[in-house]
Amino acid sequence: MAFDIDRYIGLWRNAEGFLLEIKKIDEQRASASLYSPVGPPIDRPYFEDKPSVDMPATYDDYLGTMTVQLWREKSGFTFELLHEPAHKLDEFQREALVPGLSRYEEDSFLDQYRDLFGRLQHYTRCAP
Repeated sequence: MAFDIDRYIGLWRNAEGFLLEIKKIDEQRASASLYSPVGPPIDRPYFEDKPSVDMPATYDDYLGTMTVQLWREKSGFTFELLHEPAHKLDEFQREALVPGLSRYEEDSFLDQYRDLFGRLQHYTRCAP
């Protein structure tokens, strides 16, 4: 049976070359890995330099969005993803994930690390 989370599963790349890999765990949970344009995962200095691999992700069936935890649950950064079957801002109107980066208000010290995740351009599908 296919679930709406399945729209997010696969390999995605943005114009800067960041690669986002999302693997399904069940109909509401996935794991996400984010790789830099030069290949390796992004080290997160705010999180003991842990690489950005196998980060917990949750699909919200009501909103149709996916949230990736870039630190610990309920603290730090989250990567908010919205699936668009034909993204209007994409030159070829391809299927895309539109990202947003948010953080919890009390974690304002993290602002210095925003650039780790690029310019937040949309990601287009590389492989299912």
